[in-house]
Amino acid sequence: MTCEEYLSNMKPGYIVDGGSEEHLVMHELSQRALKITMELNNKYHTKEEIIQLMSELTGQKIDESFGMFPPFYTDCGRNIMFLLMQDVSFRIRVVFI
Repeated sequence: MTCEEYLSNMKPGYIVDGGSEEHLVMHELSQRALKITMELNNKYHTKEEIIQLMSELTGQKIDESFGMFPPFYTDCGRNIMFLLMQDVSFRIRVVFI
């Protein structure tokens, strides 16, 4: 199962069975997000580095106007959509689930 297939299946009310293919993809994406958010939250980064890390996390090109003051937390990252958003700025305790 690809990441895109997983995300298209994750609709409100969808139940993921433990040990299923969806569960394995969910776990893989969550571990990947943990690694990236640990990097983001545990040392200083320039604005450009934050944009690069958020791009890596979401799998999207992040506009150069994006700004954020960590910490930042998410369940898997790939379900966050910044498409068509410009001049986005997060300042404190951001959590995306």
